[in-house]
Amino acid sequence: MDFSSIANPQGGQSQKHPTSILRNMLHDGDVKIYQDISGHAERIEIYLPKGKVVLIKDYEEVPKLASYKNLSVYSAQDEPLGSFDIFPVNRDRVNGEVRFFNGTSQIGMGEGNVGLAIASQLLNFSLPSGSSTSASVDSDVIASIKELL
Repeated sequence: MDFSSIANPQGGQSQKHPTSILRNMLHDGDVKIYQDISGHAERIEIYLPKGKVVLIKDYEEVPKLASYKNLSVYSAQDEPLGSFDIFPVNRDRVNGEVRFFNGTSQIGMGEGNVGLAIASQLLNFSLPSGSSTSASVDSDVIASIKELL
C-alpha cells in the first residue's frame, strides 16, 4: 500500500488511513507504529507537545527493499508545517543509511530505524531493548524538525 498520497502536507491530505493496523506503541503512546493491511508500508507517528512528526516507510514489492520515503511535520492543530524527503544510500540491507533532503539540499543522514531514533531524540527517551541499537540520525535533522515546530 502506498502512503505517498497521505504523506504530502502540501496536498492537505489527512494522515489517518482506514486500513492501518497499530503494530506497536512506545513511550506511553507518544510513538505509534502503524502498518497497512497488506504489510507493504509503515507509518510512524511521533506526538510532541508542539505537534506531530510522521515518517512513511514503503516496502515497495518486497520487504527486503524497505526504505523511508518522507518525513512530515504537523502543528498541534494537525496543520502541515513542512516535510523532508528521505532517500536510501543503498538498498543492500533493511534499515540501512538514508539521506534527508529539504528540497534539493541535504540536511543530514540517518542509519537503522531512523523513525525510532528521531522519536527517542525528540522525546528524550532511550530506545527499548531489542530494538536496533545502531539507530541514529544527525543532529541537523533533529534541528530541522524542531525549527518547523
